[in-house]
Amino acid sequence: MLRLLILSLLFLASLLILISIPVNRLLYYVIFASEKSILLAIIVLVLILFGPLTKRAKGIGTIIGLAAFLVFSLPIISALKISNSLDLEINGAFGGVGLRVTESRPYSPIRSLLNIPNKEVIPKSMVYDSVNGVHLSMDFYKTVFPQLRPCVIMIHGGSWRSGTNKEIASFNAHLAKAGFHVAAINYRLAPDYKFPGQQYDIKAAIGFICKNWQMLGVDTNNLVLIGRSAGGHIALLSAYTLHDKRIKGVISLYGPTDLESMYLHPTDARGLNTLKIIEDYLGKDFNSDPYLYKEASPITHLSNLSPPTLLIYGKNDPFIKWEQAEKLDEKLEFYKVKHYLLNLPYSTHAFDIIKNGPGEQLSWYAINQFIKIVTKNR
Repeated sequence: MLRLLILSLLFLASLLILISIPVNRLLYYVIFASEKSILLAIIVLVLILFGPLTKRAKGIGTIIGLAAFLVFSLPIISALKISNSLDLEINGAFGGVGLRVTESRPYSPIRSLLNIPNKEVIPKSMVYDSVNGVHLSMDFYKTVFPQLRPCVIMIHGGSWRSGTNKEIASFNAHLAKAGFHVAAINYRLAPDYKFPGQQYDIKAAIGFICKNWQMLGVDTNNLVLIGRSAGGHIALLSAYTLHDKRIKGVISLYGPTDLESMYLHPTDARGLNTLKIIEDYLGKDFNSDPYLYKEASPITHLSNLSPPTLLIYGKNDPFIKWEQAEKLDEKLEFYKVKHYLLNLPYSTHAFDIIKNGPGEQLSWYAINQFIKIVTKNR
């Protein structure tokens, strides 16, 4: 009976992959179910094939187990399908003809079962600006590659009001190992510091990097902005409004693109209180100043001069709805800006905290390929 109970619980866990649940407390469980689905599928298979069960329990357990196994297989099948065409699609979108990041496939189920540590890169912490007594710092991950190298400016998430530049530090080390400097920055947080202060911080960070290019070893003509969640919003908005030709590309992982739409169609308050979060960031509600919401939305500032854009979004994200990515993708197409939307059907918000999951593997490959193409470091 214990085995039957475990199979039943695993079946319920598998349903997290199919349902977009707007409850923040359950987010990690949803991420684990989808990004570790191959491990859970193997556990289910072992429980079905081995161990004593009564005839009745065995029949019921087999049915429940097979259902769970099939659902846990969906992210794997989807990732394999995306993997088959990712090279071609990224190269087609950004002009990287014949470029391949590595001989390995963009996604491997075997890698999902392994926990291969990234080569450690110890960042150097430095202050890049001071605003009214607030010291803004960055962790600079220096690549070991010789000569001047592109620099990726990493912007953390946290609903504009929390988080630090220590977020997913292993990913920054991975980028440094691939040949890019990484400047993981802190910025001023809401509600104490409101829009557009964060854009000024990005501009200051770029200024610091370019001023100290020789010490840092940075090719200042090859900068790429990347951010997660709120950081993705800041990255997009900065790339589209600074009009800085040194910014060769921008990457958003599940970042808001249209704050007006996000405010008027909020997520379930059991997950994130979207209205309060945006009001804290902008300082006003929508009815008081609708123009402010447009001004703070990346989608408003697109033009045919906007830099190449890589969007990475999970379709199962209850907090940053899929429509946020879809609308920006359509407008990028309208303005004929080079772009690509990586659609991860079974991934949710912050999926990339699970190392080597389907979402993280595909995202890493796309990001690495994108940076190499737009900075012409092939």
